[in-house]
Amino acid sequence: MDVRKLTVDASMHAALNEQLPLRVVVQVLHFEQVRAAAGVHAPNNNPRDASHSTTNTDEEWEKAAVEADCRSLKKQMSRMKVKDEEFQKNREIN
Repeated sequence: MDVRKLTVDASMHAALNEQLPLRVVVQVLHFEQVRAAAGVHAPNNNPRDASHSTTNTDEEWEKAAVEADCRSLKKQMSRMKVKDEEFQKNREIN
């Protein structure tokens, strides 16, 4: 099953289907998260119409996954900078 080609409704059904292998459910949830993070919706960007949007190519999915990873890494780096600054301040106090 190519979970990247599922509509939003089909993905929701697959994620809730207890008869599917856990691996498939995890893949479905991962690609839905990537889709949501990338803001992939119908051409008019209305989330209600997302189930009617066309399927994405492998290149689009790869790009969306990379963009989501970049955003996640930027957030992690920001958190680490804050922690480092706090550590430096505490070090100066002691």
